[in-house]
Amino acid sequence: MQAQKQTLKTVDVDGKPVYYLVVDGLNYILIRPLCEALGVDADRQIRDLRDDEMLLSEVSEQTTQLPGDQQRRAYVCLPEEFVYGWIFGIKYSNTMEAETKANLTAYKRECYDALYQHFHRRILLASETLREKAQVEIELRTLRKELLLADPRFQRYDELLTIRQQLSYRISQGQKTQLNLFMEQYDN
Repeated sequence: MQAQKQTLKTVDVDGKPVYYLVVDGLNYILIRPLCEALGVDADRQIRDLRDDEMLLSEVSEQTTQLPGDQQRRAYVCLPEEFVYGWIFGIKYSNTMEAETKANLTAYKRECYDALYQHFHRRILLASETLREKAQVEIELRTLRKELLLADPRFQRYDELLTIRQQLSYRISQGQKTQLNLFMEQYDN
């Protein structure tokens, strides 16, 4: 089995380093340094994380050596794609400092905004697609009316398309194969 390639990286969160490992192209966030940067109890959050049925299968331990540490240690990690949702689950406590609550609230708002932007973009794309489909349908109907007025043969062609569609609902897959054989003979 080939060893995984790991690269330790860091981002600054309120002047505190948050470490993540890039393992085979995926970002794994070290939970303890993130909790320390957020000002929340790391032991409690790791316990809660391991109790979370959804996230439990995503939790991993990665061994690395942080700057200033003399040895490699195992750290509980979560893939980046799950960290932002996990932050939603961090509960406020009565012993939490006001600054910690404010920072946590700011991060949760940022996560809400990221989710909103993602899903809102999907809604806009769906609306745009519907609008585009409606424009195509309108153009098809307009063109159909013009063709019907310009050439009476088009009316028969239009009727045949409707009949073909109705007949295709009535035949089985085996009959469709037989139909294709008839059509091949006609083409020859």
